[in-house]
Amino acid sequence: MSLNELNESQSVPSGDIGRRALLSAALGLAVPGALSQEAYPNRLVKLIMPTPAGSTSDVLMRFVMQHLAEELRQPVIVENVAGANGLLGTQRLARSAPDGYVIGMTSNGFQVAAPSLYKKLDFDPVKSFEHLCMVFYAPLTLVARPQLPIDSLADLLRYVRANPGKLSAGWFTNNTQRCVAEFKRAAKLEFLGVPYKTASQVILDLKGERLDFAFINPDFALVESTSGTLKLLAIGSASRWPMVPNVPTLLEQLPNLDQAAMISWVGLAAPAGTPKPIAARLESAMQRVMVKPEIKERFRQTGIDPVFEPGAGIPSRIQSEIQSFAAFARDAGIEPQ
Repeated sequence: MSLNELNESQSVPSGDIGRRALLSAALGLAVPGALSQEAYPNRLVKLIMPTPAGSTSDVLMRFVMQHLAEELRQPVIVENVAGANGLLGTQRLARSAPDGYVIGMTSNGFQVAAPSLYKKLDFDPVKSFEHLCMVFYAPLTLVARPQLPIDSLADLLRYVRANPGKLSAGWFTNNTQRCVAEFKRAAKLEFLGVPYKTASQVILDLKGERLDFAFINPDFALVESTSGTLKLLAIGSASRWPMVPNVPTLLEQLPNLDQAAMISWVGLAAPAGTPKPIAARLESAMQRVMVKPEIKERFRQTGIDPVFEPGAGIPSRIQSEIQSFAAFARDAGIEPQ
């Protein structure tokens, strides 16, 4: 039977959209935007991680992706594309096909810091992505080497002021560099800032008495303080942690501190141009994931707060924080490469 003969035999009324869809399906044709999106996802989804394997964000996002796979009923694999402070992975995500099968982790360490660190970017921190949701906030924690003759945040402030320029503080990411600088400004301290490549190197030098204090991820701080290898002095969150209620927040001693500089956040995004129904499917799936008891418990063990915030509010947040980071970079004399 020819195409014309089949069309005539079906005699579909012009207003009957459902029958037209069935006829198109019988002919192997696509109803624009309908069949492809209804079928999503019909194969595995890949998450691009701009951080190294084994990092805090990598471990947590892998756990989240296991649950996202259950919601999507398709495997979700993780590919680490680390390098250049997250720039390589972020570029890979921006250049990927906008079909919902490649998603990626976003962070203020990448989207917010990049415009101040690089003269030319191959992506726009806002426009190159379909921002899906916020996943978690990680307050940085202030720790010190155990041999330092202090027992509290107040002690540290007095000790550094009594020894101007003699102590050293380590940082290992864009966020921790800004955190150290904001701590110095708010507390009016003089000390040496020392750059590192990884948190593990910072912790090693703290234990080896080659570094005096630093801001590190909360999961590392909890492990090291529990074992007595580092002193946990303060946390960057707005309120105290239930698991260490005797440890104060930085804001308790430094009310003029910019608390936003003490927080790392992680979100989820897809390449710009991803169809809205597919983005909505991913966002709703993540909303179900982030309220699961096992997710909350896994995050609680690290001192990190799991959240779900819709992607609609993320672009304005990024734009605001880009301006804030740019001001910090100017004050710190950081020249874009």
